Amino acid sequence: MADYAGELTENFDYEKTGRDMELRGDIYTITTAHDEVHIFWSH
Repeated sequence: MADYAGELTENFDYEKTGRDMELRGDIYTITTAHDEVHIFWSH
């Protein structure tokens, strides 16, 4: 089971998942003047 969990995290595309969540309206982001990104859950 540990091998399977390791494979999932290694092959998981966090950038695509985050983009999809933002497009669906699940999350929204705010970028500050200091280039910090704050992520908020919309539900």
